[in-house]
Amino acid sequence: MLIPSEQDFPDLRPITTVINQVKFGNKSLPIWQTQFTSGKGEIIVELETGALCVIDPKYFPRNQWLEIEIHVDYVVEPEFTESLHPYFNYIVNGKTLCSSYFPVMTNRTVSDSSSGNNLFFKWGIYDAWVSDWLTEQEINKRWLNENKIVLTGYGGDAHTGGGRSSSRVSKVGNPFDYDWPTKLPTRKLYYTDWKIADTERVWVRLVLSGLRIILIPYRLTPVSYAPKQCLSGERGVQEASGS
Repeated sequence: MLIPSEQDFPDLRPITTVINQVKFGNKSLPIWQTQFTSGKGEIIVELETGALCVIDPKYFPRNQWLEIEIHVDYVVEPEFTESLHPYFNYIVNGKTLCSSYFPVMTNRTVSDSSSGNNLFFKWGIYDAWVSDWLTEQEINKRWLNENKIVLTGYGGDAHTGGGRSSSRVSKVGNPFDYDWPTKLPTRKLYYTDWKIADTERVWVRLVLSGLRIILIPYRLTPVSYAPKQCLSGERGVQEASGS
């Protein structure tokens, strides 16, 4: 992965940007996710179980290709009990920056999904709380006042990128229904070629030249989590103007 300069990936504080995440069934909260925090440039790794790592931005220099590995053991444990082996490792350029020795999946995790039992790996860019940035722009403030527009706050949930901060209230729940004078700028993140391969041991491996993401093999349980597809693509760019 490559995080470009401010020109292509401007800092839009207080927006939170989800880079990637894994979701299970129709469970609202991601099993785990990584976020770029505006203002500081830190990467936050957050697990649904409560584990949280804030990684110093020095490990994510801009305009440099990064090799990333994410090792996750999705075995469904009966209890949320600490183990001697890590269930989750986040590795950048060969250095382990975040580990969790607690299960990523438990019986409660499975029961929280009322339908579906598949894991879904998702890529960003996904920007949350965009209305907070839009309403802080001076030209937009004047436009709201001149047009006597009153905004209704919106209580965030996991789908808005709020994660465990779901009590947060954004300025408005439908920001793209308004023709803001100052628009949300387009931002870019660069990824190299990536693939998902399903094998007998249920390895999931995303191989990217420059970026390599690996999820360790699942231990087979009564619920099957094997990916249903193999994907590949050329080196490219993810763009977003907010969602």
